[in-house]
Amino acid sequence: MGRTFQKCNYCGAPVSLKNSVLLENCNFCGQPINTRFNFINLGNSNNFISRGFLSLESFAIKITTSLKDKTLVLAKKQTILSQSQIETIFKYIDKISSSRRNRLLLIGVPLGLYIIATINDPYRKKYNQQWSENKEWYERRCRNESMEAGSEFLARKLYSDCFKEFRQEVKEDVKAEIEKEKMRKQKERIRNKEQRRQEKIRVKEQREQERKRIEKSRKAKAANDRWIAQRKKIAEQEKRLAKKDLRVNLKLEKKLTIQISKNKDNIYIQYKERADKRDEIAKANITLGKNSEGDGYRQLAINDYTTAIKLRPDYIDAYINRGLTKEASSDVIGACNDWAKAFSLGDKEVKEWLSQSCFSKYRRAAIEQLDKNNYQMAIKEFTKILSIWPKTDSILEERASTRLKLNDYKGAINDYTEAIEIKPSEHNYYISRANTKLKLKDYKGAMNDYTEAIEIKPSEHNYYISRAYTKLKLKDYDGAEEDYTKGIKIKPSKVTYYLLRGDLRIQVKSYDKALLDYNKVLELEQDNVIAYRERGLIKLNLKDENGYCKDIKKALSLGARNINKEQVKQYCQRLEILAKKQSKNVTLSENAKYYLDRIRPIYLKKSKCKETIRLINLLLPLYETDVIYSYRGKAQQLCSNFTESIKDYKSAIEINSEDSLYYSNLAKSKSKLKDFKGALEAYDLSIKLASKDSIYYRDRGMIKNQLGDYLGAISDFQTSKTTFRENCKSSGYYSNRSCKLTKEGRTFYKSSYESELNDEIGKIRIKLKDYVQAISSFDNSGSMESRLYRGIAKYELQDLDSACSDWYYYSKKRKVTGFLSYKVKYIADPDKLNSVKHNGSTIYSLYKKYCK
Repeated sequence: MGRTFQKCNYCGAPVSLKNSVLLENCNFCGQPINTRFNFINLGNSNNFISRGFLSLESFAIKITTSLKDKTLVLAKKQTILSQSQIETIFKYIDKISSSRRNRLLLIGVPLGLYIIATINDPYRKKYNQQWSENKEWYERRCRNESMEAGSEFLARKLYSDCFKEFRQEVKEDVKAEIEKEKMRKQKERIRNKEQRRQEKIRVKEQREQERKRIEKSRKAKAANDRWIAQRKKIAEQEKRLAKKDLRVNLKLEKKLTIQISKNKDNIYIQYKERADKRDEIAKANITLGKNSEGDGYRQLAINDYTTAIKLRPDYIDAYINRGLTKEASSDVIGACNDWAKAFSLGDKEVKEWLSQSCFSKYRRAAIEQLDKNNYQMAIKEFTKILSIWPKTDSILEERASTRLKLNDYKGAINDYTEAIEIKPSEHNYYISRANTKLKLKDYKGAMNDYTEAIEIKPSEHNYYISRAYTKLKLKDYDGAEEDYTKGIKIKPSKVTYYLLRGDLRIQVKSYDKALLDYNKVLELEQDNVIAYRERGLIKLNLKDENGYCKDIKKALSLGARNINKEQVKQYCQRLEILAKKQSKNVTLSENAKYYLDRIRPIYLKKSKCKETIRLINLLLPLYETDVIYSYRGKAQQLCSNFTESIKDYKSAIEINSEDSLYYSNLAKSKSKLKDFKGALEAYDLSIKLASKDSIYYRDRGMIKNQLGDYLGAISDFQTSKTTFRENCKSSGYYSNRSCKLTKEGRTFYKSSYESELNDEIGKIRIKLKDYVQAISSFDNSGSMESRLYRGIAKYELQDLDSACSDWYYYSKKRKVTGFLSYKVKYIADPDKLNSVKHNGSTIYSLYKKYCK
């Protein structure tokens, strides 16, 4: 066959054929076309095989195009390569030959996208990030643990296992974190969906409400229009009737006027009848809008009623009708007076009108008289009210209080007695009557009334104090003290009550108890002049001259009066002279200075306590002060000589009773000897002298815990935390690490200090069986010990899994198992868990019983 020309399958340029095989490359696109059939040529053939090749080629093109599109979609989702880089890659792919491009699209591009997706996987990225950040620390930990192995093989094995364990932990943490993030996003999607749904419902409801509101307003407007139309109709009917009544009543009025002028028999009835007609004419005129004419006829009607009443003063109907006419003329008081007269004449039906309109008017008139200090007129007004309403206890009480202003005590007592008969359950009436009886010096009657009031309302502290006053007047001192005590129990913060009871105890010469009252007053009110003055006098009676002088000087500095200055000179000047002499005798010699320089650096060291005591014994004959006794007391404390320590601190307090640290250390020594009550008293004194010292509150809380005062202990621990924070702020510290306070050479950091207090509060909460609050306290602690006791609280709440977890983490220790295969696992340490008991069982026995 000869050479024939056909088209290139790639670009459509003409190419030559020889024996149906392409012999050369295309002159235009340069593609080697001798390696494949010319499907264009075959497509023109009727051969079935040729047409099959052509359809296969078109199918391959479709697959390639579809694959390319999907690959582009996947490429847009990845984040490593930019879109410009992707477009460049595909541009180069288009230039590759068809067969290679197909293979690349079928195999290379999906494989590359899979690799990119794998690298871009959020789990892998987060895992790689965490691992790279902590890899050095993991290696160091594993290296340190492998150093404990006995051989190189075991060391490598231990290092490998440790590394695998850390890697597994990181994987699990990352998985958990990603799952948590997925759950969070899913919850957020659900929440957003729910919010959208709720928003749709809300909008729908708003639309429905708006529709209902519009419908309601439309109905209301329609109803209002109907009501207005109806009112207009009624008003027109009333006007028609009023015109008719006006004509009729005018005729009758003229007729009655003629009868009055001619016929004098029963003329008061005719005046009353004419007044009634004139009242009707007034009403008709007002209905027709003629208000001025109506008011004129109304005044004429009142004049006629008045004339009828003059002619016959007991004419009840005239009083009633004149009252109604006056009420219509806005003269309510005049109307009430007419009705009251009708009531007094025997018409009981008029009382309803009086109750509806007149009670408040009469009372207001009485109050106005009171405001003007017209007490007699006020009493008359109250009496008028009581003539109509005789069993009104509130009016009786007001009339009694008005009589008190006129010093009419007997009349006031009678009114209070009537009020009590009407309302015997009102305790205020008894109190008012008792106070009035005191004015008449009827102390026994007043005491009985106070007793009645207390039986009705026993929670009112003032009543006990008032009854105590009456008992004092009756010389019943024991009963008076009992009442003062009851009032103090109800109101323990009232300073006046302690002063009154203290004064009573001075009268009966019970100085020790009176001293307690005045001490309590000074706890509640530090600058109370009366308490300092009276306490000083009590101390003088108890032969405490130092205490007397100290309190009297304080009272004088606060401006106290009525103090015997000669007595002050007699006792206090002599004590001052003695103090000056003592201060002159105590001089610091060279030898004393030598001992002091030796003592000060070592007196807080336990290992040097005996040496400190020896040196102080040499120093005391040369230089005896409260500080030296306190040094030896601390040294005796460190050497566990608590009895001697107590003696030394008492000696220091005798010299200087204003140093709070002496009382605190005294309390510590007493607590070591199990004298918790004495320790508590000493801590109270130290807190009184230094109320801002947080350490004292903590130590006192420990003592209260020992004495079983759990709520008091919790209160002291809370106060200790608060004062510690305040001290930190005042010192310029604002962070846990930098904030610290130092006491007797010991440093307390805020974070560890608060953890210790939270642990103590939690332990007390467990004793009180308040397990939920105990867990909250231990959560705020963060110490290892808190896990142990938090587990106990959770155990009591039947949360056994969580309790076991706490006990495990508190006591876990590493255990190596296996002989050939070196394995490490963690177990609960029995020694740690056996050291603590709960309800008679060790924690380890509970752990074995309930924990896997």
